[in-house]
Amino acid sequence: MTDMQTGNMSKVNNQRIASVELLRSVAMLMVITLHYLDKGGILEPLMSKQTVTGMCAWLLESFCIVAVNTYVLVSGYFLVESGFKLRRLIILVGQVLFYSLLVPCVLVVCGVVPASELTIYHFINYVFPIQMEHYWFATAYILLYLLVPVLSAGVKQLSKKQLQTTIILLIIVLPVIKTVLPFEMTIDEHGYDVWWFICLFLIASYIRLHGTVLIKKSLHGFILYVLSVVGIFTLSNIIARISDRLGKFDYYAGFTFSYNHILCLLGSIGLFLGFLYWKMPEGKIATLARKIAPYTFGVYLLHENMEIRYLWPKWIGAGKFAYGNWSVFHWIFSIAVVFAVGIIVDYLRNLIFKVIENIISKIVSAKK
Repeated sequence: MTDMQTGNMSKVNNQRIASVELLRSVAMLMVITLHYLDKGGILEPLMSKQTVTGMCAWLLESFCIVAVNTYVLVSGYFLVESGFKLRRLIILVGQVLFYSLLVPCVLVVCGVVPASELTIYHFINYVFPIQMEHYWFATAYILLYLLVPVLSAGVKQLSKKQLQTTIILLIIVLPVIKTVLPFEMTIDEHGYDVWWFICLFLIASYIRLHGTVLIKKSLHGFILYVLSVVGIFTLSNIIARISDRLGKFDYYAGFTFSYNHILCLLGSIGLFLGFLYWKMPEGKIATLARKIAPYTFGVYLLHENMEIRYLWPKWIGAGKFAYGNWSVFHWIFSIAVVFAVGIIVDYLRNLIFKVIENIISKIVSAKK
């Protein structure tokens, strides 16, 4: 078994793992797809009689629903060793503010959003995006990052068995009980919260420090991912049909598409391990994957800004072309465009940040 598979990264090259960096981009493409399907109005109600297009849309949703969990697993895998850095936190917050403030300004200047329609509530969301959950993922992720010093120290102090027990208990309390019981619990945020991110961080930390036993090869991870996806799609349709006949439990059919559903968790772990254990050959694609990965978070911050999240699906005609002969090509073209534009914008944002950082460094150095 390789060093990577046993969790021992001491002998692994310090260079970013190309396959995992590629996974960041894949996960973000999945996130765009989820928003394309949802905000583009393509997903038909689960309880209604599904058309062929509707079934295909839900199947695609099943394949992509693991994206957020996977993205957090990737971060947790590296954060447990790299630890907390104040500079990184400042850049993260600055990155969120860059988009929360700049996007509305651009839209107002271009006449897309009338300035007269903006209220105090809008301004508060622009200025305090973390506290107001302008981007729920950014809020949960930054809160997780603030806890990294404590979590990392705690994980390393625990024995392998103690960490296993902690993770198993969390999985029972969160996804297992939620999956089994046919009612919604008060504490259930469907995975849209920092508590779920902490659970994912602990799982990723365990994989990093102790490796895995059941899944030892890339293929095993991808098989787990596919089986989980099929399970999500099948279970949601079975529950929807049963609920349609009984006239009850309508809300329960959508539970399988929660981030903290046990099948979604297993699928995201499978996809993560599939890419982690994949020996991606070095070359142009590997180099490109490493270069693009740092800008994927910016893709999310751009297309999911509160002033644009429902506009871009209309701009690209998501609902208009979804049921045509070119629906698949339109989906591929749309997510590729959104992803490419997001990467370019965040690349430019990074250049601006570097200039600002250099200016600040020179000022600080001059005062010494």
